[in-house]
Amino acid sequence: MGGVTGLVGGLVAAFEFGFSKGNLVTGIGLPLGKAMTGVAAGYVFKWLYRGGGTPRLVASTVLSYVPEALLTLSLFIYLLPPLTGLPVAVASAIAVQIVVKAFAEMVILGLILAGFVNNLGFRAFAEGYFQ
Repeated sequence: MGGVTGLVGGLVAAFEFGFSKGNLVTGIGLPLGKAMTGVAAGYVFKWLYRGGGTPRLVASTVLSYVPEALLTLSLFIYLLPPLTGLPVAVASAIAVQIVVKAFAEMVILGLILAGFVNNLGFRAFAEGYFQ
């Protein structure tokens, strides 16, 4: 479910920031990366979280992004420069900025998720919806 959700969200972003701008690397990379994060989240949450409180929930959220971060770095460092003529140093600098920003976003998302999980009304709704 997470992979499909990530793929659909990534396709929307790919249209806005990839294909519509003529960038096939971003157009293909965004949906693939978001799907990887969605799939990783399911496995990481089962492995690490297990009802372990806010720190584990935030850590699970951050760790879920690692596969997408590696894909982003690889695409920007190894694929984008030969296809676009962008210097490797510039592509690397852009990739690092994207990944650092994304990790910060994942910490924030983990804290928001912890707020939802700790809310009894939301938990009752989610448990009723998914069971």
